[in-house]
Amino acid sequence: MADSSQNGAARVRHDVRNALASALLSADILESHPDPNVQEHAATVIQSIERALNYLKSSS
Repeated sequence: MADSSQNGAARVRHDVRNALASALLSADILESHPDPNVQEHAATVIQSIERALNYLKSSS
């Protein structure tokens, strides 16, 4: 049973990382937007996504 729950958790981490990677790509693109407010918010989003990715990495 432990193997099954570990596999399930690994699958969830993988799926969440994939979703976060897409969000990170979009935020990276927004960082080069001409509006400084958009750039600032994009940087905040990037920092948050990177923290979440680091958390997922450390929980594996």
